[in-house]
Amino acid sequence: RLVVTLAQRMGITGTPTGDSHPISSCPCRAYTRRSRGTRQTRRATQLYVRRRKHRMKVQIARSDEEILACFPLMRELRPQLDEGSFVAKVRALEESGYLLAYLQEPEGPVAAAGFRLGESLAWGCFLYVDDLVTLSSHRSRGFGSALLSWLTEFAEKQGCEQLHLDSGVQTKDAHRFYDREGMLLASHHFSKLVAPNTALNPVGLDWLLDKQPFHTKICAI
Repeated sequence: RLVVTLAQRMGITGTPTGDSHPISSCPCRAYTRRSRGTRQTRRATQLYVRRRKHRMKVQIARSDEEILACFPLMRELRPQLDEGSFVAKVRALEESGYLLAYLQEPEGPVAAAGFRLGESLAWGCFLYVDDLVTLSSHRSRGFGSALLSWLTEFAEKQGCEQLHLDSGVQTKDAHRFYDREGMLLASHHFSKLVAPNTALNPVGLDWLLDKQPFHTKICAI
């Protein structure tokens, strides 16, 4: 009855068995069918992603080969990195507790996270994520979500109370992702360049000024 009423208001005549303008072709019915199909597709996609997350394998890069295999990922996030010195930089960071985890697919690592454990008066025992990236060709497939879930579980097993990370204010897509993952926009992070050494940054000082003057801090757990 509602469909018939809407059809009459829209100037569509006839009956469901009618002649020139059958009610079955009413735009409101077509919209309802499209909406239902869209919801079913969305639910099927979400179910597929949840099932895949259980089969995704995350591991910590231990060997030089495993670390180097993560370079294409990290280069997307940190364009200033150099492949020739990447392994040595990661090894140097490991001395202060840095760990590099990656999610492996048959074609190679598709998501990676650099992180460390720490303790402070403000946060207690925490896990801090330095780097979190998914290959641009593999985004929106659940890899980032699976890796963040693994980091959260790792933090819980290590007795951490919180998980923290910083995200550049210009990365709006990342902010939406963290919001979907249940993370909170907790505070602002301010930075200041002190005696910058451009030799450590092949892209130059302009990249730092453009990309990292201000960050948004997000926390979870």
